[in-house]
Amino acid sequence: MNDYDLSSIRRHIKYTYAFFQLQLFLSVCLIIIYGLPLFNPFFIFSQSVGIFIITITKLLKPNTLIKSRLTFWSIILLTLTSISTLSYLEYGVITISSAKQLERFSWNPSGTFELTKDIEIKSMDPYAENCLIRRFEGTLDGNNHQIQHLKTPLFCTIITGEIKNLYLVDVDIDLQTNGEIGGLSNYNNGVIENVHVSGSIKHDGSIGGLVGRSSKIIRRSSFSGTIYAPESGNVGGITGSNSGLIDQSYTEGSITAYMHVGGIAGHSFHGVIQNTYSHMDITCQMYVGGIVGSSSDTELSGLIVHGDITGATSVAVITPTYHDYDYDVLFTGRIYSDTYVVEENVLYYQNQSFTVPLTNQIQDSQMDTDFWTQTLGLDLTIYRIDNLYPKLIHNQV
Repeated sequence: MNDYDLSSIRRHIKYTYAFFQLQLFLSVCLIIIYGLPLFNPFFIFSQSVGIFIITITKLLKPNTLIKSRLTFWSIILLTLTSISTLSYLEYGVITISSAKQLERFSWNPSGTFELTKDIEIKSMDPYAENCLIRRFEGTLDGNNHQIQHLKTPLFCTIITGEIKNLYLVDVDIDLQTNGEIGGLSNYNNGVIENVHVSGSIKHDGSIGGLVGRSSKIIRRSSFSGTIYAPESGNVGGITGSNSGLIDQSYTEGSITAYMHVGGIAGHSFHGVIQNTYSHMDITCQMYVGGIVGSSSDTELSGLIVHGDITGATSVAVITPTYHDYDYDVLFTGRIYSDTYVVEENVLYYQNQSFTVPLTNQIQDSQMDTDFWTQTLGLDLTIYRIDNLYPKLIHNQV
């Protein structure tokens, strides 16, 4: 072998090491820029392959130009593969079709995910925070598929992002811990739209049928089932605590809790609840409302309460504490409380065990279009009237 060949081989080997270091540097840069986990599977795989190629190069000590060129182009291909797969984690759609594949959320918590089929959760160990996915700030489109038989909330925290078109069916959550929990997430700081949870939730702390606490948006969503927390406060059909927007959503079933309990939210602070109804039977000791258990600086509009309300003190159809309300509320349930005082802006459809002023009684003949749109402030493009029970048009499980 002449000096020219040896020089070419050494040069290609040198370039091979340089390109491996370059792709490693570029991959780390992309991970930092995209905010990806450092040890995501694509990064680990690509670097393992690169190390393997470099190791083979050193062990074989290639003495031909062909071998060195083969190694060189392998590293170049590896570089392109590493960069493209990391870009896929950020810009591609990661599909999920089984319970095992829920682990893919850890690849990039800010990525875009899609369910391609219904998923049954038979047995999965939660994190210490009592959830299957610790944090999420991307987009999850359930494509109207179901996740069935959850024993813990799906998410600990929705940091930002959007969860949409998802059904959590037959949840059976029974946690003997403190803190906030919800069927979907313990905390929401993103957008939840067209997400429906059904089943049973038991807990010693704050509970929401969808989320334990929400500070952003919940729209066109629902909870159907039972919530049981007889010693707890801040318990609601949609969220335990609310400081965001709840719109075009509803609840059905029953709630048993101790205080600050509402068919939609247990407590609401600087929040907005609109175009929403509760069909919950609620049993509580104090601060119980068909919509909100306790509130401050909360805007309410377009609301209906169907269920029965039982409480000892501070009992209300809407909320027993301050609220900003521009319309009357239709109440078709019953109140069971010795301390309840008739609310001026509630219209009672059924006879009550206490005296209701004539101005607060509503008859079938009065329920014309003006009643629904002007008295109650309902948007009939959102609501439909179904046998005196207004329901949301585009939001039925």
